[in-house]
Amino acid sequence: MIEDILKENEIPYVVETCDDVTPRAIFGSSALMVIKVPEEFLEEAKRILEEMRE
Repeated sequence: MIEDILKENEIPYVVETCDDVTPRAIFGSSALMVIKVPEEFLEEAKRILEEMRE
């Protein structure tokens, strides 16, 4: 869902899986994911995702 929003707003990103010794469930998955955006897009990405949460 977050990836779709970033794509719609033409914000470049990468998704990385993190190796974590503590298993945890996130959205039904046991993998921990990190979405990274370039620094120059960070404030815009934060703003868009905050609006989504409201």
